[in-house]
Amino acid sequence: MRETILIRGARENNLKNITVEIPRDKLIVLTGLSGSGKSSLAFDTLYAEAQRRFMESLSAWTRRFVQQQSRPKVDAILGLSPVISIEQKTITKNPRSTVGTMTDIGDYLRLLYATSGEAHCLRCENTIPTVSLTQLSEHLLALPDGTAVELCAPVAKVYDEEWSYLFTEIRTKGCRRVRINGELRDLADELALDEEAQLEVEAVVDRVIVKRSQAKQLLVALTDAAKLGEGFVRCRFEDEVTEQRFYAGFGCPEHRLTFVEREGWFFSFNEPESACLTCSGLGIYLRVHTGLLVPDPSRSILGGAFVKEAFNVDKHNNNGRILWGLAAHYNFSLELPFTELAEPIKEILFWGTKGEEITLVQLGTNFDNIR
Repeated sequence: MRETILIRGARENNLKNITVEIPRDKLIVLTGLSGSGKSSLAFDTLYAEAQRRFMESLSAWTRRFVQQQSRPKVDAILGLSPVISIEQKTITKNPRSTVGTMTDIGDYLRLLYATSGEAHCLRCENTIPTVSLTQLSEHLLALPDGTAVELCAPVAKVYDEEWSYLFTEIRTKGCRRVRINGELRDLADELALDEEAQLEVEAVVDRVIVKRSQAKQLLVALTDAAKLGEGFVRCRFEDEVTEQRFYAGFGCPEHRLTFVEREGWFFSFNEPESACLTCSGLGIYLRVHTGLLVPDPSRSILGGAFVKEAFNVDKHNNNGRILWGLAAHYNFSLELPFTELAEPIKEILFWGTKGEEITLVQLGTNFDNIR
């Protein structure tokens, strides 16, 4: 791969048959007087040719809906890769407008994260693969022929349900035996269990012998087990000690946690569910800087202890009424020097009441009593 981009014979706009070689993987800055051809070289030649080549790679049907790019006046450009172009803009000041959004790179990155990223369980932090029943069947068929595998489906009773009702439901699904805390029990027997006990119950769906010739029967048995276990399947092998847990889908079989399949919008800072909880997707967050809010602690609140942007002390202003309401509710003086206020009062002024409701001082109130 070339280490440089060679532009030979550029004659676009005011360029006079320019030949230049630009190093790759470095920050290159074009400088010069106005009208010297900086934009003609960068946008009208380099970027235009890259876009034209990209358009030619699309199908004829797709190119009908895209404005065609004309070939720039240049003899040859070698070593050119796909490029992006960002023009200087001062119109918008939206903090959500970034290089990624302006060039659509953000969309491709989200797609990359959704398709190639690895998810981890919230409890054990193990990698969570997406497993299908077909993949699980192929995994079992890779075992030596003649291996006995017991397919179990984890089941659980819902709140305020009795064990007898759960076992009846299991029998209606065609299962005769269950494992209770690993012990094999027959549903034909009368099972006396503590209704309040936390038991691990598994329905024994089938017992299969691994053979390549019975791949279809194995897939059917796995489908039945996954349907009864709501996607969770436990495979016990002939020694009844070795076992493997699977989930047909996207989830952690060890802790029986299921997750939604990854989508591109999961990684978008414009979605409230996906944005950072601290900065809400803006990349910055506001914090209280006590030293900047109160530049002169020797003053009172009415005397200008706080910067004017923080508090409005006007009695007839709605924000000012909130401040006077705080003073009335918590019984502190607005004329007292800030350094002499109690620490709990300072915490309220800096961080708020933390959900405690106060009554706003009504207009016409005798504010002298609050002082």
